[in-house]
This record gives sequence, structure tokens and C-alpha cells, in this order.
Amino acid sequence: MWISESLNLTAEKTSTAIGAGGTLPIQICCVDLQLLKGMRPVCSMPAAYVMVPLNQDAIPYAVLGRDLLFNQYKITFEERKLKTVLRSY
Repeated sequence: MWISESLNLTAEKTSTAIGAGGTLPIQICCVDLQLLKGMRPVCSMPAAYVMVPLNQDAIPYAVLGRDLLFNQYKITFEERKLKTVLRSY
């Protein structure tokens, strides 16, 4: 519960997920997400459901909203330029 407690999230339910480290217990929490460019919102996802691992040592580490974001945008990471490009599908 380490992430949900530190972000003051309330779990809607608990479940399990399969990741690189095998099966892990998760909480499903409802959050309001915003994608920011600097301090300016460029995308809002109100009432988004995210999966939060219950085990602090779980792999993969939680990236809240990752599935929602990756399903809506084509994302390109240009590491040498320190740049991330998002394009909607």
C-alpha cells in the first residue's frame, strides 16, 4: 500500500496482475490524471483507473496511468535529445 498511501489514494478493489516479475497483488484506484508540458496541462483524464502494486519491491514498478497514456498516444522517446514526443492516434 506504499504508493496508494503516499498519494492518498483509495482502492476501488484489489486484484492480481502479471508483470515481468510474475504475478503480483495490486489495488485498482481511481485518479484524475493530467499530462503537463512544463506547467501547462495538455491532456486530462478524469476518473482514470490505475493499477498500483501492493508490494513495494514488485517489478514492474508502478507507472500510474501508463496504460491509459500508451493506448491514446504514440510515444517516442528521444533519449539523446532528452525529448519525449506524444502523438494522438
